[in-house]
Amino acid sequence: MDDNHRQWWRFWAKKETVAGYVASDREGGILVVFRGTSTLEEWLQDVDAKQVKFTKYVHHAGNTEEGFTNLYTTLRMSPSTHSKRLVDYLVDFGNPNITITGHSLGGALTSLLASELSVKWSQYNKTTLNLKAVTFASPCPGDKEFAEEYNSRILNTDRIVVNQDLIPKALESTVVSEIEGSFYHVGNKYTLD
Repeated sequence: MDDNHRQWWRFWAKKETVAGYVASDREGGILVVFRGTSTLEEWLQDVDAKQVKFTKYVHHAGNTEEGFTNLYTTLRMSPSTHSKRLVDYLVDFGNPNITITGHSLGGALTSLLASELSVKWSQYNKTTLNLKAVTFASPCPGDKEFAEEYNSRILNTDRIVVNQDLIPKALESTVVSEIEGSFYHVGNKYTLD
């Protein structure tokens, strides 16, 4: 396929930061790609370890990590805070073949977007959503209720981890669990040595 049949757009977080890209082609595929952590503020959000309700976006979704959720709420299709939210753009675009992927922080955002998209899609579109999520080195995005709700709706999620990588294990620590409650991963784990 030549470049004339492809389209891509940037999407933004917190008005000034490109958070990733959305690409589309004539074969009916959409790819959403999140970048990983890139600023000091994002590193601090990564280790926030507080839980907040995600039920504003998905009924019965449980809790998600506060830093990831705060960043997720700022995802827009342009730097303007008045522009369309990324999830609403995908629902309105109406293409049912969507793959979402991300690394590290982007992996956590992948899980949040997939969760909300799967619910909103069924509310506004008559076609069946063919959703796939692939995360690389993602930290745990939420609590047990979030993970169970996610895994019951989104069956096609692959979580790629490298054994020596600390980021996927960061929120699994006993200290964090005792302070703020337990965090859980979503999807099927594939480990690389």
